Amino acid sequence: MKKCTRKWKLIGFFLAVMGITFLGLEIATDPTDSLFTTEVYASTNQIGTANITIDIADWESGVERHFTSSNGTDMYVHWNSETSASIFIDNGNGYTETTLYDGISRTGSTQASISMGYVAVNYNIVDSRITTVPEDVKATTDTMAAAVTAEFPFSLSYQAHISDIGWQADRHDGELSGTEGEARRLEAIRIKRSDSLPIGDIVYRTHVQDYGWLNWVSNGESSGTEGKAKRLEAIEIKLTDDLAQQYDIYYRVHAQNVGWLDWAKNGESSGTAGYGYRLEAIVIKLVEKNGEAPGPTTRPFLKYPTVSYQTHVQNIGWQNDVRNGESSGTTGRALRLEGIKIQLTDLPYAGSISYSTHIQNIGWQNDVNDGLLSGTSGQGLRLEAIKIKLDGEMAQNFDIYYRVHAQIFGWTGWAKNGEPAGTAEYGYRLEAIQIKMIPKGSEAPGKTTGAFMENPKVVLNVPFVSQLTPTYAPMGCEGASLLMGLQYKGYTSASLKSFLDNMPKNSINPFESFASSPYKIVNGVFQSIFPEALAAYGKTYSGKVADATGISTAQLKAEIKQGNPVVVYVTNNFTSPIWGIFYMGSAGYVRTIDNMHVMTLIGYDEGTGAYLVNDPNSYTKNQYWVKKDKFEKAYDALKYAIVVR
Repeated sequence: MKKCTRKWKLIGFFLAVMGITFLGLEIATDPTDSLFTTEVYASTNQIGTANITIDIADWESGVERHFTSSNGTDMYVHWNSETSASIFIDNGNGYTETTLYDGISRTGSTQASISMGYVAVNYNIVDSRITTVPEDVKATTDTMAAAVTAEFPFSLSYQAHISDIGWQADRHDGELSGTEGEARRLEAIRIKRSDSLPIGDIVYRTHVQDYGWLNWVSNGESSGTEGKAKRLEAIEIKLTDDLAQQYDIYYRVHAQNVGWLDWAKNGESSGTAGYGYRLEAIVIKLVEKNGEAPGPTTRPFLKYPTVSYQTHVQNIGWQNDVRNGESSGTTGRALRLEGIKIQLTDLPYAGSISYSTHIQNIGWQNDVNDGLLSGTSGQGLRLEAIKIKLDGEMAQNFDIYYRVHAQIFGWTGWAKNGEPAGTAEYGYRLEAIQIKMIPKGSEAPGKTTGAFMENPKVVLNVPFVSQLTPTYAPMGCEGASLLMGLQYKGYTSASLKSFLDNMPKNSINPFESFASSPYKIVNGVFQSIFPEALAAYGKTYSGKVADATGISTAQLKAEIKQGNPVVVYVTNNFTSPIWGIFYMGSAGYVRTIDNMHVMTLIGYDEGTGAYLVNDPNSYTKNQYWVKKDKFEKAYDALKYAIVVR
């Protein structure tokens, strides 16, 4: 900062002392001079000694002055009015202010009269508290005659109008104006320049609640409102003429729910937009042109981010982008959503958006990010549900809410932050969607119940294959059960005979392939094919066949929920397992279930706990529900399973 320094002579040193003393404070007055003189004394471990002289003409010019004590402590003095002046003393953690007016000090026990326009005051300052001068400390000729260096440190001053307080006193050059931690709003601001600066103005404008940006004002004019309880939300400040050529003006604000933002400069916006957050404090500073910024400048202004999205609609195609809670899709026309793209703009924080959709006949897709397609286009498949979430710093500062218009149900409640919205296992289409972002922890845009409706009964329409007709394979339950799953997924249309004929076989070991023949009963052989070998055969039709041995009944239901039939090894008629030990060739003697039977699990009902199976050991379609305890006891004996995905 450019400074102007002058030497000042003490004027009218030989005072006509009137002998007025208050609490050990010596006061001298002289009606012929307009002079404010303050002498500051201190012992060795205190702030040092300084003589301060300020002409009352400083009131007329608005000049504020800086003085330094003998040990380097900063002191500032300025006139508030023709009969009032303030002294600011650096206390190591800010400034202690003492204001003299009409014979009484605002702080401490000091008293002085300045009604004559001239005063000499002796201070003793201990631990940043102003006390009276000890009796043995007196002004001397040598003390008063010392020359004093006076500066123009205050290149600018500013004051804020604060809710429930009103106008604060002036602050200067990087000092805080406003409050922190008191939840008080700034309502208006005035900014003034020093006369010592080059030609030019400080011009500024504020963004006010309900009004938006006000017109530019300058040089001490008020920007904002008084008596209307309207918050300031942002500010812009700039310089003109020679002043702009020689200086940069920096400023930063303390915003509700955000804290201190970084420094803005030369007309940049500082604060927030779109949040409804109040400004609570501000600091302003002049820096010589192209000088170093007072601090970080990365994030001086938080603009409310925008979420935009578009949907692909049956018979329409891609609609135009909408944003921030608007509806995309249709209602009342029975048209399905088939795809969606979502992206963020104007991000105030680092991060992105990701989303996943549940698609007819496919299930949940993997997450995609930032404008990529989730769903399908041109395949005629409906979206049934969606999950959306934020990532990175965006997730720490915002919640993402969304709701959908679902067939039969209409508008659902609002889901947020990765929760599912829509329906599951009903076969209902999504028809429209709304998405909006809200600052973290803010109130939801509406009811949050009923965002996701899940049918408690899940049934897959798996075709039935009999192991008894038209091909008679009394020991072929494993092959018939796997064939049902493969046909359901469209991986093969083979007949049971063709499927069994191609199945690998050996004489006695079901761990390697089918032991013996599925077409007849062979005594002394455990006629079966165990999951690892059966899954290996299934993979010749589709790589999505997997050995799922060991998965729990909850995982069985999760596979069914995803549309994946499961081959399960249970017991005949779900009776209690009968254990036996059987010789299986190279596998040796193996303990397993003598009354084993294999079938296809195709559904479940969370309401009753029952499981739905296709049992191939029948001449006619044999699909039935099995009570929870009976099914789980039979399955849990071995936990043998194969999933067709």
